[in-house]
Amino acid sequence: MITDSFDDKSDAIINPCINENAPQVDACILTFSHEIEKFVIDNYNCRQIIKLM
Repeated sequence: MITDSFDDKSDAIINPCINENAPQVDACILTFSHEIEKFVIDNYNCRQIIKLM
């Protein structure tokens, strides 16, 4: 199971923080899949608010 291999000893790579200037949203989709990203953009009224590289 994936929870058996979770590493809670190392420093995090992604550290979310509160940004007071961030837009207010009803939903947020985070994906590493270009296919899912394209499907959502093509089929729903949405916009990209940030891109992590």
